[in-house]
Amino acid sequence: GDVYKRQLYFIEMPEPQTEENPIEVRVQRARRGWVTIVGGLNPDINFKRVTGEFKSAYGCNGSVQIDKDGQKFVLFQGNMCENLKVFLTSQRIAKLEALKIVGV
Repeated sequence: GDVYKRQLYFIEMPEPQTEENPIEVRVQRARRGWVTIVGGLNPDINFKRVTGEFKSAYGCNGSVQIDKDGQKFVLFQGNMCENLKVFLTSQRIAKLEALKIVGV
């Protein structure tokens, strides 16, 4: 659907992220298909809860990872960039202009 219906107030954030601190959604080939990597999310959000909610909403697998600088990012299986646009904007995690889609 166009809007992810279930509104979750699990993010302790007053305002959605804007283009000042962009979220990078990177789609790339993995061994047998696509993976989507989401970086630059506000470190205050509950990554595990956001990831779990997205996974059950869109029926994909995913996990929270930590990069070499100690920053958290989320890795989903499949090309999820359209679903992530809908999810992140409807959950007020980010404004649409904050999402930088890389790849595909």
